[in-house]
Amino acid sequence: MARLRLAEVFGFRVENQSVEARHARERQWCPFRQARCTKYESENPLGICSLVEGGVVVITCPCRFREGGVIFRDAAQFAFGSEAQTAIIPEVPFLRSTIGRAKLGKIDFVIAKHAGGRLIDFCALEVQSVYMSGAAMRREFTHFLETGEILEPASNRHADYRSSSHKRLMPQLMLKVPALRRWGKKLLIAVHHDFYDWLPPCPKADPSNAELTWLVYQAKSDGDAYRLTLRETVPTTLEGAVQSLTAAVPPPREEFERQIEVALSRQLGQSGR
Repeated sequence: MARLRLAEVFGFRVENQSVEARHARERQWCPFRQARCTKYESENPLGICSLVEGGVVVITCPCRFREGGVIFRDAAQFAFGSEAQTAIIPEVPFLRSTIGRAKLGKIDFVIAKHAGGRLIDFCALEVQSVYMSGAAMRREFTHFLETGEILEPASNRHADYRSSSHKRLMPQLMLKVPALRRWGKKLLIAVHHDFYDWLPPCPKADPSNAELTWLVYQAKSDGDAYRLTLRETVPTTLEGAVQSLTAAVPPPREEFERQIEVALSRQLGQSGR
C-alpha cells in the first residue's frame, strides 16, 4: 500500500527552503492563483499541492495545474492551432436548474479566441485533481510548517482515483459534453499521468472528431521544484471516455454468493449464534 508523503506545500517543493518558499508558507500564499490559499478552510488552509511516493507525484489540488499557464497554452494549441489572440475566463456558469433560476455548475475555464475583443470561438477546459484515502494529512502539514521536517506517513494513504473519476469527473462529462457537442465545441480535461494510467485504456479518436480530449501531465523533478509537463494528448469521444471510466463487470453469481456466505459465517460466529 502507498505511503504518500508531502511533495509541495503552498506552491513549493518541501525540500525548497529558499526565502521565496518560506515567505509563501508564512503568508499561506498560492503562487499558482496569485492569491492566499483557501483550501478546505479560509482561516487555516491545508496548502498541500501534491504528494509523492517513489518519485511519482500525485496532484491533489486543481490550482496546481495552473503553473505558468501551461495547460491554457496546450489547450489553445489543440483547439485552435495557436494560443494567439486567446483569453482565459475562469469559472463560467454553465448548468441551470430546470425548475428555477439556480445555477448548478460551472466550467472551470473557457478559452476564448477573439479578434480585437470580438468572440470568434471557444473551448472548455476542466481540471481534475484527485481525492485522498487513508491517513489524514493535517498533522504532517502542521509539523512541516513548524519545523521544516518532512514526516513519513504513520499509516497508508493512497489516491482515490475511483471516487475522483466515478463520483466527480463522470457526472460532469455526462452533463457538459452533450451540450458542448450540440454547439460544436470541444471539452478538454487536464489530469496528471498517474490518474490517467489508472484508468482502463481510452479509445482514441481523430482530433477533428474529438468530443473531449485528455491533456495528460507529469510533474517532473527539476532541481528543487517540480515542473508541469505535457506527456500526451488523447482525443476521444464521450462514449469512449465513459467506457474507460466505467470499465467493470460483475463477478459470476456463485462467486458473489460465496463472498456473502463467508461474511455471514464470520458475522454470526462473532455474535455467538
